[in-house]
Amino acid sequence: MKKFYLLLTALFVAVAANAADWYLIGAFNGWALADPAAKFTEKSAGVYELEMAELSTNFKINSGTWADEFGAASGKVELGVPFALAGSGSGNINFLDMDAITNAKLVLNTNDKTLLVTGQKKVVEKVWYICGIGGNYEVWGDKTYEFSKTETEGIYKIIALDITTGTTGFKISTANWAEQYGAADPSASIQYGQFSAVLGEVSFGGDVPIGLTGKWDVTWDYNNLTVSFKQNTGVEEIEFDANEAIEYFNLQGVRVENPANGLYIAKQGDKIAKVLVK
Repeated sequence: MKKFYLLLTALFVAVAANAADWYLIGAFNGWALADPAAKFTEKSAGVYELEMAELSTNFKINSGTWADEFGAASGKVELGVPFALAGSGSGNINFLDMDAITNAKLVLNTNDKTLLVTGQKKVVEKVWYICGIGGNYEVWGDKTYEFSKTETEGIYKIIALDITTGTTGFKISTANWAEQYGAADPSASIQYGQFSAVLGEVSFGGDVPIGLTGKWDVTWDYNNLTVSFKQNTGVEEIEFDANEAIEYFNLQGVRVENPANGLYIAKQGDKIAKVLVK
C-alpha cells in the first residue's frame, strides 16, 4: 500500500506541472501579469495554444508570476519554425525581420520547451523615444523626448534636447520597450570629444553612458544603428540651393548686402533659417 501511495503522489506532481496556467506577457499589453486576454488554453498534456488578432515583437511567457517563465536563449522567432525556449533569467522573445504579426497563433510545448508561431507579417511605422535623459525612464507620451521623422527614411531627430545635470545614461526605444537599443558594446558612450556611438539591441540594462549637459540636437540613424549628438547653438541646419541667390538680414530684420562674420537670418524662396556666417 505504501508503494501505491508513492506512485499516486508522483503522478499527481506530474499532472500538476503540466496543468499550470501560462500567459503571454510583453510590449503588446504593457507587461501586465496574468492578463486573461493573453492566457494559453491547454490542448493536451503540456501543449497550450493562444490566438491573437495581432501580436507585436518583444514578449515572454510566464505562469502569471515571474517565478516560472520562458524566454529566448538566443536567436529570434521565424514564422512556422519551432523556437527553442529557455527558463528563468532568459531574454525577451523577438520576431525575425518583422515588427508584428496578425492572425497570430502560438503553440507552447512545455514538454520540449518550444514555441511555434504562425500568422502574417506586419510592418509597423516606428515611433522612437530617447529614455533616461534627466533620469526619467517613463517618457511615453512626453513629446520632449520623442524623435521626429525626417525626409530621409530611417533618420530621426530631436532638436534642442535639454540634458540636465545628473543624467548618466540613456537608451533609445519604441513604446513599452518593444524594441530598444543601448550599449551592446561596452565602449559605446557619449562624452565631450565622442559625440556618436553605434548601438545594439538590448533587453535589460545596456544604458549608454553620457557626460553632456545643455541643449543638444540628437540624430538617430536606425539604418546604421548610430546615435549622434550636436550642440544646439540656436543656428538652424537647412540646405540652400547654391545656384540661387540668398538674401541676408540682421536679427533686427534689416537687409544686409555683404554679411560679415556673425549671426544672420537667411532667406531663399520659402526657406528661412538663422545662419552663422564665418
